[in-house]
Amino acid sequence: MATDGIRHPVDNWRPPTLPIPKDGENPIWTKVAEALQCTHYEEVRCMVPQFQHIQTVNLQGTTLTVAQVAAVARRSGVTVSLDEGAARDRVTKSANWIAHTIARGTDTLGVTAGFGAASHRRTNKTTGLQTELIRFLNTGVIGKENLPSSYAKAAILVRTNTLMQGYSGIR
Repeated sequence: MATDGIRHPVDNWRPPTLPIPKDGENPIWTKVAEALQCTHYEEVRCMVPQFQHIQTVNLQGTTLTVAQVAAVARRSGVTVSLDEGAARDRVTKSANWIAHTIARGTDTLGVTAGFGAASHRRTNKTTGLQTELIRFLNTGVIGKENLPSSYAKAAILVRTNTLMQGYSGIR
C-alpha cells in the first residue's frame, strides 16, 4: 500500500503469469520447494533412461526436458516434431501484440527502439532493426572454429522451444 494511506491500483497489481497466493502460500513456490526435496543424483539417474529411450521429441514450447535436449544433440536417430496446435495461439497473440504496439507508435525495446547502449534511439524500420540485432550479437560466431553439431542442435532445439512459448512476437 502507498505510504500516503491511499490505495492505488498498483497496490493490488500482480503480473498475469503469477498465481495469487492461497492461504498465504504461493503454489509456484510450494511446487519449487517440493522439487528441491530430491538430490541432483536422483534427477540425473532418472534422466539417463529417458535419454536412452527417447525416439521423438514433440516440441510444444512448455515441456522440453534436459534429457530430450541431450538426446536430440547426441543421438542421431532422435527426431523432432513441432506441435503447431499447442503453440499457434500463443505465438499469434504475441505477434499481434507487437503489430498493434507498432501501429500505435508505442516504443518497444528491440522492436521500435534500440537495445543495449542504443536503447534511446527510435526507428520505424523494425525489420532492419532485427537484422542489425543479429549482426550486433554475431549470432553463431565463435572465432574461426565451427560450433560442434551437437551444440548447434541443442541451441536450435532450445531456441525453437523458447519461441513456441509465445513471448517473442515472432510470426
